[in-house]
Amino acid sequence: MNKHTHFLFLTIAICTVLYGCKKDKLEQLHMYQLSDISNAAVQNARCGIDLANGRLYGVVEGRDHQNDIDIAYGYMSSEGVETRCFLSLSYAGCFCGGSSYFSYGDQTGGGGRQGYASYSILNNTKLAAGQPNIDFDGVAEAGTKAALDAVFNEHTQNYTNEVLLADKQDNLVTRFVLFKTVKGKRGIIRVKPYTKNTSANYNLQENRISIEVIVEK
Repeated sequence: MNKHTHFLFLTIAICTVLYGCKKDKLEQLHMYQLSDISNAAVQNARCGIDLANGRLYGVVEGRDHQNDIDIAYGYMSSEGVETRCFLSLSYAGCFCGGSSYFSYGDQTGGGGRQGYASYSILNNTKLAAGQPNIDFDGVAEAGTKAALDAVFNEHTQNYTNEVLLADKQDNLVTRFVLFKTVKGKRGIIRVKPYTKNTSANYNLQENRISIEVIVEK
């Protein structure tokens, strides 16, 4: 084998290894964005999120996707004030009295509400408020489970059914949310800046948000 042939084989081998590493990296994590997620208390709200596949469901269509939806976006009471939050399974803070379904159906409830009959969903997704210094872009750039592991290892992982996103003045206070779906997919949600709502009935308006998500494939 002459020097040129040896160099050619060596070059091919290096390229194959690099391609394999790049392929492996790209196959570990998935990143996507979802826009205009609406408050669950509004009729026909698109508020149910399939975190693993990056799909958004409305109240009616969500009934046919109970096993796909991981969390919902809505308003829950915190110290007497309705604030933005993400909700997971069996957390039935609804005006109808409780239900284990994501979309029990649009209907009119107390106080003039017309929207969700339940904020809860079937899948028991675990949620935790992430630290404000999470390097979301760094994890996305690395694209590996090792980078995701580093974030989760630095966090206390105090999982809950509800993560508040805003304070009483509707200011964003929790930008990152860690999650683990019932199917074992871990990931990070980054809430993008939104328009602050200052109206008296803010909890009954759409109050849309957009998010970016990194999740294990």
